[in-house]
This record gives sequence, C-alpha cells and structure tokens, in this order.
Amino acid sequence: NYDTGTAQAALTYYQNEIEDMIQWAPVNGGAWRPQNIAQAKIRGISATAKVRLGAFDIYANADWLDPKNEVTGKIAPNRAKKFGTVGFDYSYGKWQAGAEIASVGMRYNDANNRQELGGYGLLNLRASYKIDQAFSVFAKIDNALNKEYELFRDYQTPKASVFVGVRYQP
Repeated sequence: NYDTGTAQAALTYYQNEIEDMIQWAPVNGGAWRPQNIAQAKIRGISATAKVRLGAFDIYANADWLDPKNEVTGKIAPNRAKKFGTVGFDYSYGKWQAGAEIASVGMRYNDANNRQELGGYGLLNLRASYKIDQAFSVFAKIDNALNKEYELFRDYQTPKASVFVGVRYQP
C-alpha cells in the first residue's frame, strides 16, 4: 500500500481455493439450476489507485484473475479474467458529480468453455446536492449510453437506468 494523503495505491495478490463452489448454469428450455464445481481455484491481482487534484478525485482499479475449475482445467463459467473501473468525482460547495467507466472482459457462459460472452463497457453518471448536515438529494444514471450487453447468455439486462432519491445520513 502507498498513501501520501492526496494519492493512494495498492496492489494485492489473492488466491482462493474453494470446495463445492455453487454456480448457476443454464439448462435446456432457458431455465437455470445450481451446478457444483468440486474444486475451484481463483488467483488474481487487484490494483487500485486514487489521486486528489484540486476538486477532483480520480480513481482506477483493475483485476486480472485466473478463475479455474481444478477438476477440468477450464475457466469457471461467467467469470471474466479481466475487469476494471476508471472514474472521477468533482466537488463544488454542496454539489458533487462523477462519472465512471466499468469494463468487463470476455467470459464463458458454460462449464465446457464453448459459449463465449463478449466483454462490455458501461458509462455510469451521478450527482448529488447536500441540503444540510443530514440530508442530500441524488441522481444517478447507470449504463448512460444504453449499451446492450449480457451478464449471462439470453438473460436480459437493463438498458439505461435512472435513480433519483433523498439520502439521510445523521
């Protein structure tokens, strides 16, 4: 870990060995059912960085992993080997606004690694206004560019979503 007060960075290696990992898998007719992976190992590196430049907080994180079914040697279904986020937040008085791009790499929809699901990138936007010490109003738009993508094959994902609300934090 690295921290100067205005800049932070971290690099983490991880390894998880999992017995009887439950994974949802498609079956004929479009239904899904739990599937057991007897032995799985997920190894990876996670990198994060954040820097404050005046009124801007700029951040990025990325993960590179090897999510393996140890019995078959195949990549575990629905697990991207690469994913990450880059974004910023801007503060001005009682206002705050931000944007981020989230990116997910290619992954397989099936245990035999035959059905590829393409990677995707999404743009998310947010803004808030602090009314007083405890209350703020906020709005956010997820998938602001209305990108079509799949988390799982033939599973519909939301297009652009707008959320507006009031937040209370005493």
